[in-house]
Amino acid sequence: MGFDKFESDRLRGAFDGVFAIAATILVLELEVPVVEGTLERAELREIGLNIAQWLVSFIVTFVFWHEFHWVFRSAREFDIRLVVIVALEMACISLVPFASKVLNASDAHLIGSLFYITVMGSNVLLLTLANSIIIGAPHLHSTENADVHLRARRNLQMGIFTGVITASIVVTVMHDPWLGVLFWGLAPVLIALRTRSIQ
Repeated sequence: MGFDKFESDRLRGAFDGVFAIAATILVLELEVPVVEGTLERAELREIGLNIAQWLVSFIVTFVFWHEFHWVFRSAREFDIRLVVIVALEMACISLVPFASKVLNASDAHLIGSLFYITVMGSNVLLLTLANSIIIGAPHLHSTENADVHLRARRNLQMGIFTGVITASIVVTVMHDPWLGVLFWGLAPVLIALRTRSIQ
């Protein structure tokens, strides 16, 4: 049994609401540093890293939101599998501010960074699953060529996100946990450059 258009629109509205709340919490988590006297180089670096991490988190979360709207547009209706995946995606997006807070608060930045990468990687997995379900279910297609476009986007997403996840883990473990997190900033740039060719 599938969700009709009205129910799918409500699901889309809930998804948009979760994204908006997560984006708001992300910026509210930015703390104003308490500084006595002149800012030292280490303090400036910490502020810069926090702002960069907020920016990366916001942009990557926006990419997940945008890519999931391709799922909404490509499905004529939502079966129970897609409903569950969208609900799990909302849960993962709502975890992004918490992952950011763990990263900022943790003395062991390696653990915080790996948790952050796990949350982002879970979003990627759910996006790929949603695309795969629609591709394999012709009765869900909203247009005749929905599967062609979704297959191209899924392959693009898998290639880019797999590379980003691998690189961020390697950089996190081998070099600098903060740099591993900032590596996620490459994903939106690469997706924006490559999606022009498949739209």
